[in-house]
Amino acid sequence: MTGIQTPLCYVDDFLLLGPAHSDTCHMPINKLSDLCTELGVPLATDKTEGPSTQLTFLGVQLDSVSQTISLPPSTYNEIRALLDAWSSKKKCTKRELQSIIGSLVFAANCVPTGRLFTRRMINLLADHNSSSVTLSPDFHLDIKWWREFHPRWNGHASFLSPSWTDSTTIRLYADALGAVCGGFFDDHWFSLACLDWLSRNSFSIEFLEIVPIYISCLVWKDFFINRHISFSCDNLGACHAWSNLGSSSRAVLQLLRLIASVSAQSNVLIRITHVAGIDNSIADALSRLNIRGKHLRSLSPEEHTILYRDISINADSSVTLHLRHSRAGFQPVGW
Repeated sequence: MTGIQTPLCYVDDFLLLGPAHSDTCHMPINKLSDLCTELGVPLATDKTEGPSTQLTFLGVQLDSVSQTISLPPSTYNEIRALLDAWSSKKKCTKRELQSIIGSLVFAANCVPTGRLFTRRMINLLADHNSSSVTLSPDFHLDIKWWREFHPRWNGHASFLSPSWTDSTTIRLYADALGAVCGGFFDDHWFSLACLDWLSRNSFSIEFLEIVPIYISCLVWKDFFINRHISFSCDNLGACHAWSNLGSSSRAVLQLLRLIASVSAQSNVLIRITHVAGIDNSIADALSRLNIRGKHLRSLSPEEHTILYRDISINADSSVTLHLRHSRAGFQPVGW
């Protein structure tokens, strides 16, 4: 503050917290009101809420019982109307595009993984210097995701760090080596080879390491319903991509969107944490097709094991996994 003669302090919104069923919240409100009156600071009493276990703060609704944040009904309805209107748009002005992006970025505070589904909109904005923008198919895929999953996921974002140590958490390990990958949890595992679609393209290591995580989400999504899924991966790039919900690689972003869509369908919370390669030995063995190695002897080879030998991406973007004993198809949504 040195050299500043008349500092100006501006306080917009403030939040006071206290235990339920007590006067702890009333007391600081009264003291703050008295202090502001003494100092001549005006208060908007018509905007004062609470004490309550559910109130709106900085544009979002806080619920201290469920410990979640959500969009207030009025904001939620406005965004629903926006999404419906934009679903049929072909063109817009740059300012209109900036406006819808801003609305969805704000809504993403209350929708887990929602930021992933604004990236293509932001890329579209960056690619256009003119005032008129032609909306791409990718833009409409993001709009489609928001229209489908916004009603399901609004209110699922927690304002506290989730617990990853309780009985609802599944710990899963995954690894990749070129066009071979594997993953396991408990006695369930897969080892996948001969991925022609990987061999025909030059993908980054970050992308390849995320592939078995996505495949795990497809193969075991019925196990994952309403659970916390903690993936361990020995590639820092893959961990950072999911943590930041972003990447400079569009291929990686597409994989992240696919994982996020499976996660939304099954109502699961996913994290990807880094593990040293030496501590990822079973997944490493699976990614080398070493299915009879010493690391896998603790797993039941017949009763619990399913060995997937190949995967193909069909023309309609569905994924087919070819099993050792039978054939099964999985239909992820092509977000």
